[in-house]
Amino acid sequence: MGWIAAAFAAVILLGLLLSRLWESGLLTFQVKRALFFAASRGKARYSVQVSACTGFVKRGLRLDGAAPYRFWLEGGPDRGELRAEVRSGDSRLILDAQRPAGILIPGPRGRCSLTFRFRSAEGGAALCWEEIS
Repeated sequence: MGWIAAAFAAVILLGLLLSRLWESGLLTFQVKRALFFAASRGKARYSVQVSACTGFVKRGLRLDGAAPYRFWLEGGPDRGELRAEVRSGDSRLILDAQRPAGILIPGPRGRCSLTFRFRSAEGGAALCWEEIS
């Protein structure tokens, strides 16, 4: 019986660790095929450079509080499609070449998920954000 409790505790601790990594934005889920893929995170910016990339990259994003934020895409792919999706609870903002900017109000804890979706994309783009005062 002791080993069952230890296994259960280990699973709970692993779940808590993965949850903290996701909330801080360090854990990334991705399914993609690419000749080249590079991503970097700045203070209020997430940049990607890709070559022949199809798939998605999803990561956690923590914002300060429940104030509205303005998001915009800088640049864009030379070929193919690139779409950025920011979700917070039931709110969702999708940015692409036709709609490069928008406003989202995150939940009270400021947790969001950021998903970049690629379809035969080549080039680079950056998602930037700022709090609206």
